[in-house]
Amino acid sequence: MSSQHTASQPPPKSLLTIVDVGQMIGLGRSSIYTLRASGDFPAPVKIGRSVRWRADEVQVWINRRSDDRGVA
Repeated sequence: MSSQHTASQPPPKSLLTIVDVGQMIGLGRSSIYTLRASGDFPAPVKIGRSVRWRADEVQVWINRRSDDRGVA
């Protein structure tokens, strides 16, 4: 079986580290966890002892915040 993706198979979801997320949204680790604890940020995915965020969910969060502020 080939590891190449076809038009009928989307690529796997991208997962981001806390550093990646911080760079995307311009916040530090503790601020991200504070937002998560308040329910205002996507839940991370646990993979063993690692924690990752789905890139598409983080992008939706960014878009929603931009829309709320009237930013295009």
